[in-house]
Parts: sequence; structure tokens; C-alpha cells
Amino acid sequence: MRSLVILFLTFCSFPIQAQVWQAVGNFPPSSASCVAVDDQGNVYAAGGLLNSAGHQYVAKWNGLTWSELGGFDMLAANGMIRAIHVDSFGHVWAAGAFTNASGKNYVAYFDGTSWTELGGSNALNISGAINTLSVDNQKNVYVGGAFKNGNTCYIMKFNGTAWSALGGNTLAANDYIFAVKAVNPNTVYVGGDFSNASGFKYVAYWNGSTWSELGGTNSLHANAGITEIITDNLGNVYAGGAFTNDSNWRYVAAYKSGIWSELGGNFSFPGFGGLINALMSDPAGNIYAAGGFHQSNKRFVTKYNGLGWNEVGGTQGLAANNYIYDLAYGIDQSIYACGGFTNSLGDFYLARFGYPSDINNVTDTSTLTFYPNPVSEYMTIDLKTPAQNFQVNIMNIHGAQVFHATYQQAHTIQVDLHHLPKGIYLLRLTAGNQKNEQVFLKN
Repeated sequence: MRSLVILFLTFCSFPIQAQVWQAVGNFPPSSASCVAVDDQGNVYAAGGLLNSAGHQYVAKWNGLTWSELGGFDMLAANGMIRAIHVDSFGHVWAAGAFTNASGKNYVAYFDGTSWTELGGSNALNISGAINTLSVDNQKNVYVGGAFKNGNTCYIMKFNGTAWSALGGNTLAANDYIFAVKAVNPNTVYVGGDFSNASGFKYVAYWNGSTWSELGGTNSLHANAGITEIITDNLGNVYAGGAFTNDSNWRYVAAYKSGIWSELGGNFSFPGFGGLINALMSDPAGNIYAAGGFHQSNKRFVTKYNGLGWNEVGGTQGLAANNYIYDLAYGIDQSIYACGGFTNSLGDFYLARFGYPSDINNVTDTSTLTFYPNPVSEYMTIDLKTPAQNFQVNIMNIHGAQVFHATYQQAHTIQVDLHHLPKGIYLLRLTAGNQKNEQVFLKN
């Protein structure tokens, strides 16, 4: 590894940088309702973004700029995009209120080059907005929304060849579907405004052969709609929405060991008013929530770490002035939030919580510069002040160290990155008790 670094002179010291909320580039001039991140660190956003042709599109951030995925007006969605999903290869699925030439709603699929209608023209054959989309671990695609068979809503599944109703019409949801989470073909969870015979909303569970009420009849006892369902790495299920407990207190419902409960305990959820419409889990099992709830009329992202809820970034760290609609977890352990919020100039933006970096057009050049970013072959690190025992470490998206070297004196370092796969990495530079961390993109 040491042979990969060419060392030239003296030394440096660095201030420790904290994680902060900041805007991701110069975002398009509109709000976004959904956000996703692929394994290369590219960020995707959609929902409300209009191009000059008057059509909606999926925007992509590649570390330097925002652009229209697939090229100008290639998707040409004639209605709201309400859900997107990305995989590790940069393939993207998008769905919403947009329709094809026959007036049918469909799922748009981007294969890395172009957009097509998933399954072929009119293959989905529904009339009614798609509110939610999920892809399971076998690449089956599931959608739900306002489309109906008679008076009931249902889930449509694409198995790679054809579309079909999951379980036929046996779900028989008596109102709109807003959330679907598919883990595998035998584990699918669904929520929305539909209710059971007692009038309570519930999470419907598909076990591969039948639909049932997760936890048993009236076990969740939700008094209002369910807008989001997620699972964690242990298979626990979490639901959020407009529902409250008997004291009218908002909460995240957690299904663990066959029992529904309030995550964190009764009355522990922070914030006032506004529904919970964004939930997310990270690889460590932490749960994040966002939406319309607020403190001092400022919206925020809250995190449950197993002990309690805390505002991500500290009190008023994000301080969003309007609803947060969606969350995504980045491969560099950063958090992305989109919504209807604006900055002090009234411009919409997509927010990222993480270490300041060139990827977000922010860098500390008082003690060093490193370039280029993104990098294809060699990265150069120029140090501005001397120090000793200078260490260079590079971590991948999983936190594993992929490069390490220690030097007694350094001034200009050139690092050969040919061996690294494409993606986002954390560059950690250490001198004594001082540390500087920057995120970079490898092309």
C-alpha cells in the first residue's frame, strides 16, 4: 500500500470537522417528494420537478451537478412522480400519477441508458395514481395506490415477465394504499387509508399465500392513515403516518416479537403536529423519522438509537421551514432529506447531513487541498502547515479501511486510486489529536 503513495516533504495539522446539514449542489427550482441513493453515491430526487417542456423528471446528482436522468425530457412524465427506487447498478424505477399515451398509469424503468415502460406498453393496465413502489430482494416490483378493482384497492406485482395482482383481489383494501414494503416474495407489508371491520387502519401482511392483519385483528389499532412502512436489519417492522395514541400523541409504531408498541415508549416521540411521512433505517439498526411534526415551527429529522429519540444535527440543526417528505441513507453514512422546505433566499434544496465535502461544494482549504474530486486515477493532497506522524486512511462505504499509510513528514502526496472500485469514499487525514475528514467520489 505504501508504494501507492508518493511522498514529497513536510507536515500538517487539521481541525476536527463535525457532521452538518448542508445543501446538495444547486438544486432544481422546485420541491421534491422522494429521494434515493445508489451504491455509487449518486443521489436521485423526483416529485414536483418540472423541465422547460412542462414535464416531470428524475434528477440525478453525480457529485458535481444535478441533471435530468436519461437526458432532457426522456422520461417526459405528464404527472406527479410519487415514488422512486434505485439499485446497486444505477437502475431506477419511478411511478406516480403520470400516464402513457393510452391514459394508463405505469412504472417507468431506467436501465442506465434509456427509459421504458416496465413490462411493455399497457402491460400494467391500471387507471389510477401509483402512490408507492417497492422492489424485493429478488427484483420483483410492487406498486399500490388509488387504482381499484371495483371498490377495492390492491397490490400489483411485476415478476420480471408480467404484471399480476398480488393474491388476486384478496387484499380488498377499502381505501387508498400509501405504503408498500416488499422484503421477498413471501414477505410484503402494506398500509394506507384502508381499515378493518372495526374502522381501524392496519398493516396488511402477505405471507406468500394469504393476506392478514399484521399482529392480529385490531392489534395496531391505528386511528388514522399509515403513510410509511419500513423494516430494519432484524426484520422488525415500523409504521408511521397520521395516527396517534389515545392521548392524541404522534408516534412510530414498532412490530417486534409479535407485538405492536410505541417506539421509544409512550409520549417519547418528539415534535408537535404534522404527520410522519418518512421513515428510514440504517445498517446499525437506528430508525429515523421526518414529516410535518416540528419544534418552534421548524421541521427536523429525528433518530431513535435504541435508547431514545434525538434530533439529527442537534436542536434546530436542519430547521426546515416546511414539510420533509422523504429520507435516504447514503453509502458514506450521510442522511438525505427532501421536501417543500427552502433556504433563506426562498430556494428549494435537498439537504444532506454528513461531513462537509467537495461533493456538496463545501471544503475547508485553510489547512489542505485535495483534487480532483471526483477522481479517476490519482488524487493529490497538498498540505499547508507542517506536523509529524501524518496518517492517510481511506474507508469504503461499509467503513472498511481500503488504504492506510503513515509518514513522518509530508507536503504533497499523490495517491494512486486505480485499484478502487467506483463509489464514494471517506478520506481521513490525521496528525496527532487533529483530524480532517473529507468525502470523495471515485469515477
